Amino acid sequence: MNALFLKDLAKKTHRGQRGRVEKGFSARAVGYGYRMIRRLGKSPRSQC
Repeated sequence: MNALFLKDLAKKTHRGQRGRVEKGFSARAVGYGYRMIRRLGKSPRSQC
């Protein structure tokens, strides 16, 4: 039962990360030691 729960949780997590990447966002949080710079009026995709 526990193994099934973990496999299902992993699938849901990867699905959520994939969705964020498809929207142009990072799949993870900002790494330790880095700052997030928010820019108003620009979409995340235009920064590439």
